Amino acid sequence: MALCNYDDLKAALASWLRRSDLTAEIPSFITLAEAQMNRRLRVRPMTARLGESWAAEYADLPGDFLSERLVKITSGGTTTVLRYLTPEEMDAKVRAPSTGRPRFYALYGGELRLHPAPDTTYTAELVYLQALPALSESNQSNWLLASHPDAYLYGALTQSAPYLRADERLQTWTSLFGAVLTDIETADRTGAAAQLFTDAPMGGRESFNIMRG
Repeated sequence: MALCNYDDLKAALASWLRRSDLTAEIPSFITLAEAQMNRRLRVRPMTARLGESWAAEYADLPGDFLSERLVKITSGGTTTVLRYLTPEEMDAKVRAPSTGRPRFYALYGGELRLHPAPDTTYTAELVYLQALPALSESNQSNWLLASHPDAYLYGALTQSAPYLRADERLQTWTSLFGAVLTDIETADRTGAAAQLFTDAPMGGRESFNIMRG
């Protein structure tokens, strides 16, 4: 059975579970698997870039935000990469309030706090890890289902076991699901290393001799 979209996935789950009476429950199994994968996966296809305009000390983070990769101000033809502070470090720093071009940021729940507080409107760019676009009737696929349909299949089967009291299957599904996620992470690390090697400048360089360094 093909696993090209959300409807295919639901049909495959019903087939694997040998149940035709789980129409209402299967979407919940998929949603729970997505929640688990959002907590576990941190791979390059999850990277998103968002242009922003910041004019106040606090700025809202995007609703699909998982973690930041790069925060920078791009106004005035100059790029300023902001340095991360813990909330405690930020609280200590802003005891002496100031305004100007932000140089630091901290995360407070769903908000990003800037210091100094902007003294005008600054254009900015946020590079962050984005939660999986949730599958639904109106969103039939995403990058993970297209590239790794077994992650969705085994993840949803794992979530089905407690509901169906299928304790004898839980270990099998969990093992398969964990192996798929590990494979995805390993492939991503390998691809990142290969890209770094490919992008390294080689022109005009003497070949490396391991004996001479």
